[in-house]
Amino acid sequence: MKKTVVSLLVVLLVTPFIYTLNARTTPSLTNLVGQMGDSSVITFIVNTAFVQDTVSDFYKNTVSIRGSGIFGDWSYDEGVKLTNIGGDYWMGTLTTDQNNSGGAAKVVTSTNSGTGWDRVEIAPFDIEGDETIEIFTSGLKVNYPDPVTGDTITRGIDWNPLEIAKGETNNIAVHFRVNFEDLQTFPRNTAEVYVRGSMLDDSWSVLPEGRLYPEVRHDDLCCGAGIYEADKHFYSRTVLVDPSKAGKNLEYKFTFNSAGSTTWEEISNRKVTLSGNDTTLAWVWWNNQRVICICEPAIYDINFEVDLFNAINTNGFDPAKDNVVVRAGYAASGPKIQEVQLDAPLFGTVYNGTLEAFEGVPNKYVAYKYLRIRDGVEQEEYYYDFLDETGTTTGPKYRKISTPVDTSGILIASDLLDDPISTHRTPFFRNTDSVGVPTILRIEADMRSAHYTTKTLGGELNDILGGPLKVTAANIDTLPVFIHGPASRWGWWLLSMTPWYPDSVQLFDDGVTYGDAVAGDLIYTIEIPKNATSQISQEFQLSIGYAANETGLTFNHVANLFAKPLNVHRVQFGVTDPNRYFIPDKGSWFLTCESGNGFCVGVENETNKEVTGFRLQQNYPNPFNPSTMIPFTVAKAGVVNFTVYNVLGQEVAAFDAEVPSAGTHQIPFTARNLASGTYLVKLQVGNHTDIIRILLTK
Repeated sequence: MKKTVVSLLVVLLVTPFIYTLNARTTPSLTNLVGQMGDSSVITFIVNTAFVQDTVSDFYKNTVSIRGSGIFGDWSYDEGVKLTNIGGDYWMGTLTTDQNNSGGAAKVVTSTNSGTGWDRVEIAPFDIEGDETIEIFTSGLKVNYPDPVTGDTITRGIDWNPLEIAKGETNNIAVHFRVNFEDLQTFPRNTAEVYVRGSMLDDSWSVLPEGRLYPEVRHDDLCCGAGIYEADKHFYSRTVLVDPSKAGKNLEYKFTFNSAGSTTWEEISNRKVTLSGNDTTLAWVWWNNQRVICICEPAIYDINFEVDLFNAINTNGFDPAKDNVVVRAGYAASGPKIQEVQLDAPLFGTVYNGTLEAFEGVPNKYVAYKYLRIRDGVEQEEYYYDFLDETGTTTGPKYRKISTPVDTSGILIASDLLDDPISTHRTPFFRNTDSVGVPTILRIEADMRSAHYTTKTLGGELNDILGGPLKVTAANIDTLPVFIHGPASRWGWWLLSMTPWYPDSVQLFDDGVTYGDAVAGDLIYTIEIPKNATSQISQEFQLSIGYAANETGLTFNHVANLFAKPLNVHRVQFGVTDPNRYFIPDKGSWFLTCESGNGFCVGVENETNKEVTGFRLQQNYPNPFNPSTMIPFTVAKAGVVNFTVYNVLGQEVAAFDAEVPSAGTHQIPFTARNLASGTYLVKLQVGNHTDIIRILLTK
């Protein structure tokens, strides 16, 4: 039994094809032998060519299989550690006494960018003896583009992209990958990348079947992992080669076309000898030029300031229960993730803190995000980076600040903007608690951005899932408006219904007036009942017609409910992807208050629509120690001033706040350094004032 297993390993490790080509042929899923006593040896061979988290021979990387049952406790220490055996292939073994795996598992790739978990699990399987199991990783995608045609296909546990590419033909499927990371002048927005050579035809022509395409970004939504900028640097393609070329010495190079000219690699021809089997070639650098590793990081102090006014007033953050932490170093912007807990203010909502001696990369950026901590439980901010102020592509889930060329200094990360799409907008946190009372969620959606884009700019809104419906100036007035997602009664699955027409998810233009919109002017509403056990955070998208046409990004609207009979959530169609409403050479619908066109909602927050006046409400709790919340109502957006006095009339604290909208809001007050007693709080807006008494008991 042992001899059989060892023989297989020898074949894999000594084959000249592996060493000369840095690639190998695809093994088959085979039950090698029967039982070896009471134990079984499972050999895993994993191909990482199709994972969107590049595993290279340059950085410190690991590939492992982690899970439960025979794989342990989902940790690296307990999992199966894999070793590279050539090309994109990795192998590891596991000895077990169990008859089945007893749990699920995943392939995990760890690189300088972070840790990526394959989205598709390796399902529990029966163990009948020693066997070899082959796995193709697919990164985070269940639905994967065809390696040749680009058509969407579903990846199952026995997914083999080379067999998919080959189809019913007898051709040899060869997967090519090239990395342009070191070519600073690479015109990635316009370039067409090709593999050319005798692999395809003896004339080295540009052939459509030789064109390579950008890989899909690895953006792991699980476990706070980092990303690899595959869509920025990596191009790949599975090429079908005539079987008559097997055994021959074939040559090739990578080229790219841009602005009417062709650029070739300035190296000797690359060479490959195919064994006659399908294969994946290990990725290579353009011109064989590797990115130089910056081994000595720059040291920075980073001063963070963030306004949690909207987080508090959207029921996502409670100053009495929650702390806020910032973590930095994601997306390979530092060799490790570092964090600092921010200090709560005495009065107001701006939290501050300094992350000292952060190890960063000069002339690059720092990627970071905020987390709410409550009773030791973390909740990441709900954030998507629509704009890229650093000129880099670090992924949509991180905030960014640029780093200077200098190797030391102080950086300022300021997130104070009341703007629904800015990179440095104030945070929003989901709340997974139950709302606690029956309530109605009323969504008021301003659809003017879609009408402006189609009617004024002449654009169209297509279905991001590939459906046939296109929203244009000709049909937008005839199409109904829907809501879909967990906030609706039906969930996301309505996307598969054509057409949608259940009344329970349709919005109607019923004469709501808000901002500069006149009655009945494209403000669509729907009321959705929620029971007391409903989650506070309600996620949804809007749709014109029956298509997923609001956004091209994986970012949705979220309404946080309050424990009251009616929750009004105002939202503008399109703030989930502002870039979608830009038509080259024509303009765009600006999704900000400054534009004068937008539905100025700031962060999408719940407010009381029936605002008629100005009032300072009683704080809660009262008495308090040491923190309390102070609610107030204003008739319009603007600056409000709070001043706290002791019983002698002496000022002990003051705070100015920019309130984004009319309605009822609240701010925290923390009296850490004040003595027990009665204090007066004064709210002033213009010439209007209001005063309440608060009681501090220590």
